[in-house]
Amino acid sequence: YTRFRVYAPTLANYSADALESCLSQIQASSSHYDGAMTSLPSVSIDRPSARTVRSSIVKPHSRVQSQAFQETPRSVPPQVGTHLTETNCSSCDTSEPVKKRPKVYIRQTDTLETPVSENSSQSLPQNPPQDSTTNLRPNSTTGNASGISIDYEKNSQPLPFPIRPGKTVCRKVGQPVRSNACDKATPRRDVQIKLHVLEAPALAPQYQNGTPADFFPWAGNHPEDALNDQTIKTGYYDKVHVAQNEMNSAHTSIWSSLKHKSGLQILSSLFVSTFDQRQANGTITTHCTFKPPPRVTLTDTKREAWLRDLANPLIPLRRLSRTIPHGIKGKALLEQCLAKNIPNSRAVWLAKCVGANELRACKRKGNGGAFGYGGEKKWIKDWTISAEQFVEAIVESCGDKCWKDKMSYGLKLVAHLYSERLLSQDQYLTWVMTSFHGSDLDRLPIWLLVLQIHWHEFQKSRHFGRRLAEGLLEQLKMVNDGSTGAALAPLRQQLATLVRSLAASAPDCFIISYIWPKYGSTLESCADNQDPQFRILLLQISERNLHLSRMITPDAFNINYTTRERLIDMLDDMLDNNPTGFDIIQTSESCIEVTNAAELLVPTLLEWCSTIYRIGLERSYIAVRLLRRWGNSGIDLDQSILAFISPDRYVAGLHQATLHKVLAELMRSRHFSISRYLQWLMARGNLTKPKMFSHCEHDNIDLLCELPLSGLPEHVVNLRQILLKSMGVSVWEEKRTISSAKNELSHRSLGFFPQEGPTGHASSKLDVRALKGTVKANLSRWIRSHVSAYYDIRDGSKCNSREAVAHKTDQTSMTLDQFLALRCIFEDLEDYSMLADVLDILLNCDNVYILRAIIDTINYHFKVFAAIGAASGLFRSSILRLEELHFQKSLGKPLIVSLIDLGSRLPGTGGDVRRLRRTLLLHQPGSLMAACSPVSDHVADALQCADLTLADELEQLLSSGTSMDKHTLSRLFDIIMQRLEKAWYDTSLSEPTVDLYDLLPRLRSFDVDAFDKLIDAWLGRLLARDGRPELFTIIFPLVCTKSLTLSTVVENAISFVEGHRNDLSAARIAQESLSLFLKEKGGHEPSGSDRGYRYYTEQERTLRTCCSHVVGFLCHVIRGCIHMNYATQETARAIIASAGCKRLIQRLVVQNDTAIDVLGQSFGLQATVVQASNALDSMLDPTNISKSGNENDLSKVLRIANDFNVPICLLKIKALLYSSQDDRKSALGDVEAIVEALIQKPSTFQTSMWTRLLSKLPNKSAMKLHDMASERLFSALPDDLGKVSAPSLNCVHLNKHVMNALLHAIGATVHSVAEEEQSPLASKLENKISSLQYHASETRLEDRAGAGLDDFLFYVDVSLRLLAIYHAILQHPKLSQAVLASIVSSLSLLLVHYGLSSHPTLSFRIFDTIAVLSDFLSDEARRQCKLTFRDQHKLQDSRVQFLLGYSNKAEDAWLRSVSISAGPSSSPLPTSNQAPFVNLTCPLFPLRRWEMMQDATPIMGENDTSLSLGLFGTRKAVL
Repeated sequence: YTRFRVYAPTLANYSADALESCLSQIQASSSHYDGAMTSLPSVSIDRPSARTVRSSIVKPHSRVQSQAFQETPRSVPPQVGTHLTETNCSSCDTSEPVKKRPKVYIRQTDTLETPVSENSSQSLPQNPPQDSTTNLRPNSTTGNASGISIDYEKNSQPLPFPIRPGKTVCRKVGQPVRSNACDKATPRRDVQIKLHVLEAPALAPQYQNGTPADFFPWAGNHPEDALNDQTIKTGYYDKVHVAQNEMNSAHTSIWSSLKHKSGLQILSSLFVSTFDQRQANGTITTHCTFKPPPRVTLTDTKREAWLRDLANPLIPLRRLSRTIPHGIKGKALLEQCLAKNIPNSRAVWLAKCVGANELRACKRKGNGGAFGYGGEKKWIKDWTISAEQFVEAIVESCGDKCWKDKMSYGLKLVAHLYSERLLSQDQYLTWVMTSFHGSDLDRLPIWLLVLQIHWHEFQKSRHFGRRLAEGLLEQLKMVNDGSTGAALAPLRQQLATLVRSLAASAPDCFIISYIWPKYGSTLESCADNQDPQFRILLLQISERNLHLSRMITPDAFNINYTTRERLIDMLDDMLDNNPTGFDIIQTSESCIEVTNAAELLVPTLLEWCSTIYRIGLERSYIAVRLLRRWGNSGIDLDQSILAFISPDRYVAGLHQATLHKVLAELMRSRHFSISRYLQWLMARGNLTKPKMFSHCEHDNIDLLCELPLSGLPEHVVNLRQILLKSMGVSVWEEKRTISSAKNELSHRSLGFFPQEGPTGHASSKLDVRALKGTVKANLSRWIRSHVSAYYDIRDGSKCNSREAVAHKTDQTSMTLDQFLALRCIFEDLEDYSMLADVLDILLNCDNVYILRAIIDTINYHFKVFAAIGAASGLFRSSILRLEELHFQKSLGKPLIVSLIDLGSRLPGTGGDVRRLRRTLLLHQPGSLMAACSPVSDHVADALQCADLTLADELEQLLSSGTSMDKHTLSRLFDIIMQRLEKAWYDTSLSEPTVDLYDLLPRLRSFDVDAFDKLIDAWLGRLLARDGRPELFTIIFPLVCTKSLTLSTVVENAISFVEGHRNDLSAARIAQESLSLFLKEKGGHEPSGSDRGYRYYTEQERTLRTCCSHVVGFLCHVIRGCIHMNYATQETARAIIASAGCKRLIQRLVVQNDTAIDVLGQSFGLQATVVQASNALDSMLDPTNISKSGNENDLSKVLRIANDFNVPICLLKIKALLYSSQDDRKSALGDVEAIVEALIQKPSTFQTSMWTRLLSKLPNKSAMKLHDMASERLFSALPDDLGKVSAPSLNCVHLNKHVMNALLHAIGATVHSVAEEEQSPLASKLENKISSLQYHASETRLEDRAGAGLDDFLFYVDVSLRLLAIYHAILQHPKLSQAVLASIVSSLSLLLVHYGLSSHPTLSFRIFDTIAVLSDFLSDEARRQCKLTFRDQHKLQDSRVQFLLGYSNKAEDAWLRSVSISAGPSSSPLPTSNQAPFVNLTCPLFPLRRWEMMQDATPIMGENDTSLSLGLFGTRKAVL
């Protein structure tokens, strides 16, 4: 730009005309500057005399200080002035040379908007007064000639000079206006004189290096200092004016040299030589002079000052690079950057300086080569840990003061370090993922923010993407399972959004088959109804995971259940794992979720409830309620039931009576049409030829005799009678049976029912259980009607005698014996629906003993009543009745205890049970003689009464106090037990008036712990005593009175048996203890039979809680069949052969899988015992349908196995295999029989039932079976497919079913593989897969159409299934990672083979298999796979890159070091037509990330970069 300078000494010699002309030129020349003035005002100069003008111009001391004036105390004539019309800011250079240079003080009334520099002492007024005329003259009022006064006069006066362009800086809104020197104007004597210092103005433009532009203080020797006419007129220019002749064309000068032929050659030579000279002189050839900034030990003060300078972006880094403070490194470095708020770029520069010095220090220690590389890696690892700790500290400070700013700065800084590759990326990402997995809900949003910073890095590889998917699903599951309030709604929404984003961009990250059952529902919860594409994607992910789940889980082939098996398992779990009742609604919905096909639901349920391999009457009522619910929902029950009972469909192992009972209940509720059944029966025909009926047809005809006739139309009843007559069944005989049965029941009810008909027809030998269903239904309705009518008639005349007891009640009321007889009748009729109604009616009676018996009945048949749905209603009615009888405290305690037991088994009755317990406290022992007196005070008086019996004395004694010490308790306990023990042997003793067994629970109420210890010690002595009665006789009344629990007896007995394992006494105790669970209701119970149901209820509870002890008793009894004396053996064999023992074994093996192995071993070791073998056979095949000539036992079991007898079949197989373990030949024969069966009938063994059987084999047998099956399968897989002939391929193709069966057998027995055999198996599998890959690489698969290609694909499928089976072996820590890496590499090459592109399903399976196997690779193995595929195979397939986590675009792939060397040639000298052989290598050139920094040295050098510029042939820049 053009600088305009006016010098006072020279201007003084010019006239006013010349000055006016000069100002006009200045005004015209400065009009092109945009920022100076929008319009220049007119300037007029008054013409004073020469003397006045000469003295009014002052020479400035600097060329750029246009607003700093130095004046002499000379006066300025008032004629010289400037005219202000419109301007915002102005500047005027008016000064003259003086001896001393005092400051200029300007008097002003306000401040202008335009700021001035620090060296300026001029400030024009912002708000001028109304007088707009300004005069520039000496300040005469202050007496100071150096002051300048501004007067506002007329608008015609000239304007001041404009300020220099670039000096005007608009002040920001709100910025305070700098105060001017004139505000602090003082007399001259107060002015402090300072030395003349040349300082550049702050607003002067600057170069990049910081030096001010065009700053040349006046010294007289600069070209600008010499003024001439041209300078005055046009100003001074930096650029030299070009001569006038150069402004024209150069044609004249050079045409003479270019017009001949060699002109262009001369010109090109000139240019070439110019370029050569520039290349030679401009190329950088000096060596690299880069060195990291040195570190110096500084004091704390200097270090803090240096850090503050680093935080100031105005201070250049080259100035700071002279000395880097020593001791700032690691986490402290990052904390200092955070504390000083150092900009990120400068903080990274500091980290690079420190890191480069640290890494060079590692090399200077002498550890070169691999050791130096290891030390460098260790330092980077430690530095990454420091960064991790820094982020952790920031996260932990969440909530502190300014935590948001700290969080923002810290995360940005660490992210900047990561992007500069100054951190170990894998280590840092692994730490982020681990922290995210372990984060709680309070810190979760912060870690989500950190995740999103590196979101794309996680998606690049399967290794991190899979962990990201697992972490998101785990946190989302935690949020969903937690509070459902609105507080977590934003977090839940954010997690769901991230899950959807990851699933859309990288769905392969969600291939997590081993945990899919846990997180599958969580992923489905993220589905948005508005996004159908995501639902399709979610369905695809689910299908892939489910396919792998059936292959990769530890029980791979055991969970591949069919729909039927899943229904059966669901029903069994509902029956066995719900001791508090059955949720029919939930069970129904769960079954329909499995399948809603009626043709599968109804037959499976009917077979489950009526199979002989399940125990429990409750199954029938559960099935009835489920079928009724399904019928109400629209399922056609009639068609499904008729198809099930059709003779064309034979189902083995059904209990027809149970099935007919279920159908009768459905007919009673009109859910199964009787009319349709009769029509279906007639349509089948053959009703007139009973001898030609098959077994199934007989069962269907028998159903006619089970139909309930109540409420049926007359024509339906007549049609039934016609059908019965056509089959030769007498209807009159049925009526006579009903009449005879009523008379029998009237006799058994002890007179409660009136006699009907002549008494001679009554038969005492009538078996009520054997009656037909129609007769039973008639009798049940008859009994219920009588009971209902009895209480309806006698409702007003009920016995009100509250003191009546069981056997002395009023004649108008039912007695306890009558109730017990009535209950026994209903149990024989097996009509528990009617029994529930009768019990509800009988709850209206006043007899407390009957009420207690009713509660005990409900407790005993709790599962049946719960299945019916009547248990809760009966309990509520009992509670209401108890509230009515609450005043009978002396008789109400046993009833309250029974109600507490019942309420404890029902869900949702906690409040009622607590109230009952509080009521029970009112019945604790109280004193009528002395309040709160101990029992010990009355012992002497009570025992001295000679008129009372022992029972009366004890009764009086227990009623005499409220407390008892342990000594008295022990004394009374011994007295009672001695009397009971004496009664065992002496039956002539008279019965006490108060039962001694009832005194024990009253005695226990004084001190429960002390009483339990006493009875536990007594029980231990009892077990060791010889000559005592049977254990059941002794224990039964104690359990009925709740003085002793059956679990206590079992625990003491098992301890005794284990302590005397080979003793006769132990065998006897085991037999007696087992007999405690074999006793069934209806036998010969001891005294207290009215409370006998309490014992059987306790028996049921103990079987559920002490199952392992009962199995132990069974094993001891089985062992006693051989190893004891003859009497003990006979007793043991009788117990094993009993029906109760068979039912117990069946129940144990169905409910407890661990009992199968223990009992199978015991039965196998005692295989010579006929009773043990027959017991298993009768349980497995009660109908003897499997008997055949010379059939092997194992083959028989394999033939009759079905979905319901799997536990019993498994028990039989284990017994057979355990029995042959000592005989190696026999053991191998059994295993070979299984293998041969696999080969002969492969389709039979491809069911989940068989895999479940094989998976439960003994370990040794399973190992032998696995070895044989795997050997057969591996031998069927050829090592070289190229050498396999077509016939053999066709043969293998025919045996694919055999190979599938062998795969199932291997999968079921893989758990038995020994650890030393795992490596050989993995090596075999690796060889097979490698041969398949080699064959695929050497041949064109697309050319092998037909059987050859199909066989190859089948072999690949078999190999993938083997990998799934042996996945547990492949992830074993001791397995060589080289084998696993080889398998992954071979599968990866198969995946990218172009021949498999036409088989997308197989490609997906290969991809998913690699994905799961790659999760087991170690870091080193994965790194080797990366190098192999990236450098050797150079695979660019995105799928393999994702699985192994590598990329062909390496970090420094853009930079390579090219080296050229002459290679060997075939001829010693190259001919003219043969170019010399050149070996060109381009290895990667790694960059030193820590040394890539700017301004590393204080002085800029020619080649001071970390990467030498000489490597690139860099030329110097021409500025």
